[in-house]
This record gives sequence, C-alpha cells and structure tokens, in this order.
Amino acid sequence: MVVRKKIDFTKSGLFYFFIIVPFLQPANYVFPDIVNRVLDVWKLAAMALSLVIYLLRGKLSPFMITAVLFQLVIPVSTYFNPLSHGAEMKDALILTCTNIAVLIAAEIGLKMQPLKFVKTVAYYGGAMCLITTATMFIYRTKGGMDQKQYMDVLGDVNFYFLGHDNRSYFIFIVIQLTVIILSLVRYGKFSKSAWVFNVIVTAAFFYVRSASAMVCLTLIWVYLLFFFNNKGSIMNFKVYFTVFFVFEVLIVFMNITSLFSFLITDVFHKSITMSGRTIIWAKAKSYILKSFLIGYGREPMSVLLVKFGVNHVHNIFLEILYTQGITGLVLYAAMLYICGQKLMKYKSNKIAAAASFIFFSFFICSVFDFYNTIPYTMLIYSFASNIDIIINLCPQYKESETKTINGESYVTNQKLT
Repeated sequence: MVVRKKIDFTKSGLFYFFIIVPFLQPANYVFPDIVNRVLDVWKLAAMALSLVIYLLRGKLSPFMITAVLFQLVIPVSTYFNPLSHGAEMKDALILTCTNIAVLIAAEIGLKMQPLKFVKTVAYYGGAMCLITTATMFIYRTKGGMDQKQYMDVLGDVNFYFLGHDNRSYFIFIVIQLTVIILSLVRYGKFSKSAWVFNVIVTAAFFYVRSASAMVCLTLIWVYLLFFFNNKGSIMNFKVYFTVFFVFEVLIVFMNITSLFSFLITDVFHKSITMSGRTIIWAKAKSYILKSFLIGYGREPMSVLLVKFGVNHVHNIFLEILYTQGITGLVLYAAMLYICGQKLMKYKSNKIAAAASFIFFSFFICSVFDFYNTIPYTMLIYSFASNIDIIINLCPQYKESETKTINGESYVTNQKLT
C-alpha cells in the first residue's frame, strides 16, 4: 500500500512570496493594463489559497474576528450611501477582501512559519522600498513619474514607484519594522543591513521633504540611538498611545497649530493650515455628524473633490469616522486594544519595545495622513497581535526563558527537601 504524503504549502518559502507579492505592487499607472490584469488574477489566487489554508488549519483569533468586522463596515457603509454607485461598491468589496486577505496571510505565516514569513516581507518589501527610494532621487526634480489619470486632479503631487511620498511612507514604516524585527531575531541587535536600510529611508524622505515622514523618522532615530537599550523604562505602548491621543486632540480637534507656526513655516516650509489640512478636518467634522453611525464608505473621487478638494481627509480618526462611522472607530479601538495588550505583556523585550515605538511613529504620521487603502499597512497590526510568536524566534529570549524555568525548578526542589 502506497501512503501519499500530504503537500504542505506553508513549509515552503515560495508560498509566502506567492501570497504576499501581489499585495505590494507598483502603482497602477506604471504597468500596461495586461500586466495589471495578471497581478489581479495573482491576487485573487493568493486570496483563495490563503483563505482555504486558514479555514482548514485554524480557528479565527479574537484579533482576526475584530479586524474582519472592521473591514466589513466599509462595503456596508458604501451600500447605504446614495452618492456611491456600482463602481464604488466594487472598490469597497475589493478593498475589504484585499485587507482581510493580507491579515489572513500574515496570520498563516506567523503561526506556521514565522521566520520565513518575516523574511519574505523584509526581502520583498525592502526591495520595493529601495526601488521607490531610487525613483524619489531620480524623479524628485522632474515632477515625479508618469501620473496618467491622476495628472489633472492631483497634478502638484510627485508620484514614485509605490505612489507619492506620503503614501509611500506608510509602506516604508511597515517594512522598517519588519527589517528591525528580522535583525533582532537573527542577531539580537541591529545588523549593518538594517542600519543601511534605515539611513536610505531617512535620506529619501528628507530629500522629498515629506513633513510627517521627516518627523516620524526623526523620532525613530532618536529612539534607536538613545532609548533602544533602556530597560525598566516608562516607554511602552500605553504611554505612546496616550501621547498620540493627546496630540491628536490638541492638533485636530482643538486646532492649536498656531503654537507650532515656527516649526511648520520655518522648518518644514508649510502653511499654518498644514497644507490645507485644518480646513479639510473642519469640513470632515461637519460631514461626520450627518452620518455618525456608519459613515459614507467609498465615494467617487468627484464627490470627494467637491467636499474636500482632495481624495481623503488626512487623519486617522477622522478618516475612520468619515468612511465607517462610530461603528468602525469602536472596532478599530478594539483592534488596538488587542495589539496593545500583547505589546504591554512583553514590554521589556527589545522586539516588542521596538514594535511599540514604530507603532507610535505610525500613529503620529497618521495624524496628518492616513491611507486605509494600502493593504500592506495591515501587517503592522498583525505583527503586534502576534508579537509573542515573533519573540519566541529569538535565540536569546529562549535561553533566558530556559534559565528562568531552571532557576524556579531549583528553588522549588530546595524548598521541598
């Protein structure tokens, strides 16, 4: 009798490239339609394979349940918005399915082969970020790469390999976290390649003068150089989120930007309205009150341009409230609570501490820009909610755990005798 061995895709590193690659691709204006169609088919195949494996192998975690519900609010809100049509409903469903697929892919990877998954995200994402960095230096003074359909409405924005500068940074910061995690897991410290990557990222965004990215990168460098090796510090996720929340309220809801005019105008050379953001925020608040429960979902760009003059509201809380209402914000808060619990549980660990600070930088950047249409940003939540699995990859952590267990056993034996 011949016993057939079951094929386990999750043991292969190529599997993780297959399910991750289509979710981080160059902006649509770079490739011909035929290439974009191939990528769309690839994305659908990756979604289907991930879903099948996930349902066969495990149950939904509390984080996944919350995250899925959070994503499902978008198509529901779009359906009830009279200004949205079939095209927007299609976009809403694609966005929801794509974000859920990335979360599922991350959950599979981190539970089945965490090191292979982290390496896949770091290698592929790092390569895409470095290509984008090159296009920033090459095309910065030329008005960016080919913009095509964005030329008329967003002609003053520089577009690069992964999109314009602010949008690109949300991808970069997730890859920064992944590179840091991989370096700590492998060596227990920052490798030369990790330092080089961070230097290149910093140089790129200071060169294109993306103000929010410059602030966040400066914060990350201060942390890495001066606070990374601190133990017993009050610097943890709870403190970071409190600081962010206060900053959010003061800047967005109390509009105290005049106190920072010296920084905004003299250092970053922006207007006191922060490139019109305060005006957009004021308009968004008035619209949010009219659809407070579930928001507006996905709307045509023509509608958004009439309402705000741009295609999104440039703030994380306002964006969630506008698109998903208080329902979405409550579910998002639940997601953050789960992530925060895990990060606080391991707050003295270097990996968890670094992840917490990168999360903080992500929050600060989200005060001024937020893009819920970039699937790769979902990974930052997956890493946080599965930080215990990532920490267990680190040899130093396993050794310390073994010593602790042996020590407790020894004491117990002494007492018994």
